Amino acid sequence: MNAVVGSGRITSKHLSKLRYITACVRESLRLWPTIPVIAFKPKDKQNPTIIGNDKFILMPDQTIIALLPAIHRDPDVWGEDADEFRPERMVDEKLSTLPRNAWKVRIYIFLLIFVQYLSTIFNHSLRPSEMALVAASADHLL
Repeated sequence: MNAVVGSGRITSKHLSKLRYITACVRESLRLWPTIPVIAFKPKDKQNPTIIGNDKFILMPDQTIIALLPAIHRDPDVWGEDADEFRPERMVDEKLSTLPRNAWKVRIYIFLLIFVQYLSTIFNHSLRPSEMALVAASADHLL
């Protein structure tokens, strides 16, 4: 962190260079997503929708509930060590090879807490306006 940030304040320009910290945030969110449950309804309100390589039929009024901690720990996607914290699995190169929808997060609340924690550890105090800047520029984490 000191090699990237130096003795100044953390800015949005630093985030893309803090690769291991980014991977740690991603891996933390994989294991403990800030929004652990999401629900979906079919877009077609008139006809049944077929999903899952033609395995499942959803009626227009049905809801699917996805438990993200279970999805994020699928050993077919993440390996036999899916329950272990291993940030190296979340670097950009590896993340881009994941199956579509294997990793879903809502990061901004967690990111604010995490950045504040890092700023405390590394003695970089952030003003609220800087915290908002960090959150607003966090798209590279997703």
